[in-house]
Amino acid sequence: MKNKPKFISIEGLFPDLFKIIPGWIKGVFHCVTAGSGVGKTKFSKYAFLFHGYNYCKKNNLPFYCLYFCLEESIEKFWVTIQCDLIAEKYNLSLTYYQYKGYHEGFTEEHQKALDSVASEIEEMKKVIIPIDHVSNPTGIYKTIAKFMDTIGTKTEGVVDSDEFGNKWSSFTYKYNNPDTQVMVIVDHMKLVTPEKNPFAAVNNTFEAINKLAEYAVKFICKKYEIIFLAVHQQEASADSVENVRFGTPEPTLNKLGVNKIVQQEYAVVIGLFNPARVKGSPSLGYDINKLGENLRIAYILKHRDGNEGVAKGMYFHGVNSKYEELPTPDKKTEIEQFIKDKRK
Repeated sequence: MKNKPKFISIEGLFPDLFKIIPGWIKGVFHCVTAGSGVGKTKFSKYAFLFHGYNYCKKNNLPFYCLYFCLEESIEKFWVTIQCDLIAEKYNLSLTYYQYKGYHEGFTEEHQKALDSVASEIEEMKKVIIPIDHVSNPTGIYKTIAKFMDTIGTKTEGVVDSDEFGNKWSSFTYKYNNPDTQVMVIVDHMKLVTPEKNPFAAVNNTFEAINKLAEYAVKFICKKYEIIFLAVHQQEASADSVENVRFGTPEPTLNKLGVNKIVQQEYAVVIGLFNPARVKGSPSLGYDINKLGENLRIAYILKHRDGNEGVAKGMYFHGVNSKYEELPTPDKKTEIEQFIKDKRK
């Protein structure tokens, strides 16, 4: 009987989605996509980063995450992590503006909560590495490769060949601890920048996304067996009134912003949708009047190794990065109780 592989299971996080996607698996190229302001970064931090960290800590698996925060500074990254952590532990809501003092609302209770998680944040900083100064594809790849040298052994000079007989020098990689889970998150793909590259045209964002996807498939996932997540924004007009009129406001692979071709490389694509954004949007039968801005629909847009086209209702907590699966739309009493409990 084969030994069960070590991976980051989502059974305890999203039990229904787990029936379709077991979890975040080494060597798989993932994508989370949504329109602007829907909560794709928050989903990525909560479902991938936070859950990955907590799951591995609980199951004694070495965990590391390189988070290329192309949209925010490292300082802001850690502020949002602290706010999310006290929300999870103490049910205390604190916005970035409140934390910084731009808005009223930072209380003594918040300060006590932040003080209590300070040691945990320091522990997280040992394995979670936000990077905000590298944005071009080769720079991202080299940063990853340099880090991987610290937790495993790379053997150069292995010759690979394709089906046409073309050969090239490649490498193999072996983790010091085979149970190690390494996650790379690029947030987000629209902000990957061009570069001077003698081997490929990388003169604009479209080509830069292609180049990063090439690195992801050939090396980051295939050789290093990294859990790779690309946060990819939908086109600006994706959830417009016109798309609602034609019955297609929800996220699709064909609405990926800047570069649609890259969908061919993604193995798993999760699309998030806010039905409250535009009147008349599909909502899977959930009552938008009751759930409002907390309702999200998660679509499995692509799944190379399993079912796709599946949709699941989610409760988004808004300010802080937390998503929970909703009961199915037919369970009206359970949904009402769920909403009541969350809004106490």
